[in-house]
Amino acid sequence: MRPVIGITCDEGQTEARRNPLRPSVTRLELKRFYASAVWSAGGLPLLVPTTGEPGAEPDAAEVVAALDGLVVSGGGADIPPDLYGAEPEPEVVAPKRGRSTFEIAAVRCALERGVPVLGICGGLQVLNVACGGTLVQHIPRRFPEAIPHQQPGDPREPSHAVTIDAASRLASVCGAEALPVNSTHHQAVDRPGDGLRVVAHAFDGVVEAVEGLRGTFALGVQWHPESLAHLPRHLAIYRAVVDAARARSGRTR
Repeated sequence: MRPVIGITCDEGQTEARRNPLRPSVTRLELKRFYASAVWSAGGLPLLVPTTGEPGAEPDAAEVVAALDGLVVSGGGADIPPDLYGAEPEPEVVAPKRGRSTFEIAAVRCALERGVPVLGICGGLQVLNVACGGTLVQHIPRRFPEAIPHQQPGDPREPSHAVTIDAASRLASVCGAEALPVNSTHHQAVDRPGDGLRVVAHAFDGVVEAVEGLRGTFALGVQWHPESLAHLPRHLAIYRAVVDAARARSGRTR
């Protein structure tokens, strides 16, 4: 039986088209790449809606209790800076407080219960903030000489490479050689959260991955391996969280 891997969803707005009196409503969104990568890695993908309500901890705890592993997806919005004790800079993009609050609560609950966590792009940033870390709010503002981290081309193609700490769990998963990755972000990890360490950088020094120092599987990558899952080293990242979930749950193939 496949382990159940929850994938958090993004939020979008529907528009009133034929009936202008019909109000817009929030819809859940998730790129198919995420579910396909989890399935290809041997997991059973389960889409996790964010409640969007204040006091998300009880809801997050109920959701995490139903999962063997958790993937925190990326999205187009930034985490509200006050959630990591910062004032917003002008380039912060459309924060979604309900989603961020829920995902932070879900990550904390998962780590407390020993549920494996994989954070993707914005999900890496959620993992870091959930552990008490901070973020670079706009890479070009902090690092004017940085390479472009928002590639204009197809995210199914790499745009730059990252270097991986040879002694890291990430290296044991996908190798320690420089890894070509895609790049669709303007923020990054600043101070790593408690119990996390930086294990990959871009060549300009921008943080590209963190992982947990303790027993529970916790990994965050700043790129989108699900969009590159046709390349074995990237699919291996999803296989790692699925294998960790299977080992914890005792589910057999």
